[in-house]
Amino acid sequence: MFKEETGSTINAYLTHQRMLYAARLLSTGRYRVYELARRLGYSDVKYFSSLFKRYLGQSPSRYGDGAGKEDADEAP
Repeated sequence: MFKEETGSTINAYLTHQRMLYAARLLSTGRYRVYELARRLGYSDVKYFSSLFKRYLGQSPSRYGDGAGKEDADEAP
């Protein structure tokens, strides 16, 4: 039912929400990428980074440096 209504699986939706949350946290400048990965439940920082890039179009370290913060609320 969820996929019929949203066009997305529950897992994909939750992952997207996590990545948007990560983007908001990165924009504060308080967290390093590895801290965010662990905070969001990812033990593998490379996997977290690849998901972030897939969902937001750039690496979390590049995003944290200020590139593309205005896109954090958009769904790619």
